[in-house]
Parts: sequence; C-alpha cells; structure tokens
Amino acid sequence: MSRRKWIGLLVAGAVVAAVVWYVLPSRALRGYEAAVGTCVPWDGSKDHTYSTGQGILETEGDRSVTITSVELLDPSEAELLGARVMDSDGTGPGATHGFPSKTLDQDRVHEAEGFVIDPGTEWHVFVGVQALAPGATWDGVRVAFEDDSGRSGRADILLGVEVRESC
Repeated sequence: MSRRKWIGLLVAGAVVAAVVWYVLPSRALRGYEAAVGTCVPWDGSKDHTYSTGQGILETEGDRSVTITSVELLDPSEAELLGARVMDSDGTGPGATHGFPSKTLDQDRVHEAEGFVIDPGTEWHVFVGVQALAPGATWDGVRVAFEDDSGRSGRADILLGVEVRESC
C-alpha cells in the first residue's frame, strides 16, 4: 500500500472516531437507586403534593456535568412540580407530603435544572409531584445533562412510586 493511501486511511479513521465520539451520548453521569419501589399514602389534603427521593446521581470520570432537565418516567395521574438535588452527606430526602419538602435542611437543597455536579461527587435527586388521583404512579426519573465538553447524555433512575389510599 502506498504511503498516500496509508495516510488517507489514517485520516479517515480519525474522522470516523471523532464523529462517533461526538454523536455517542456522554456517560459522565449515572444514576442508581434502591432495588425496591416506594408507596406514599394519598394524603387527603387539597393539593396532594409529594416530595420523593428518587436515588443518587454520581459523576464518572473527570468531567463535571450540568443538569439540563428532569422528567418523570411513564407517569400516570402524576404531574412533575419540580426537581431538586441535595448533597449525599447524611440523610436522604425520603418521601414526604408537600413540595418542596420542609423536613430537609434547605442549605443543602438546590434547584436541579442548571445545577453543576463536580467530578467525583454524589447528589440525591428528588422530585415534587402532584398526584391527580389515588393510584398515581411513575417509574422513576430521567435526568438529562451536558458534560463540560458539550456532549449531552441522560441518566435514568428507576425507582417506581405509587400513591395509594394506604401503604
């Protein structure tokens, strides 16, 4: 093979590698959760709002990430009111009535959208949800993000929640 063809193949390979790197989603953030679902009781109040901890977000590698959105996975009779993150030191957010949760140290709680997670750190993610009827459910949350190189990705946290008359 001539030197010219060899250089052409190397350049083509570099271009393909760069395109694949840019097109593939970032894996700089992962979510993990408990292996069980959660039940919250229908609270009988007028607004039927809940704060539920959905799991932990953890950066992987040496990239920081910015959360761009949080959404409920497969919601039924449930509407997202907002999402927050809280450092993973100490007690997590659990599940409480009302949003935002008044049981948490508000100095540790931050709006999720636009929040930057530094490399090597873990953060609880929790959501505020309005249940529209008993039996409301969602299968977890999807956290979309962009890493510090500009690549986007998502982390799904699969912790189902059901609102029942009694738990």
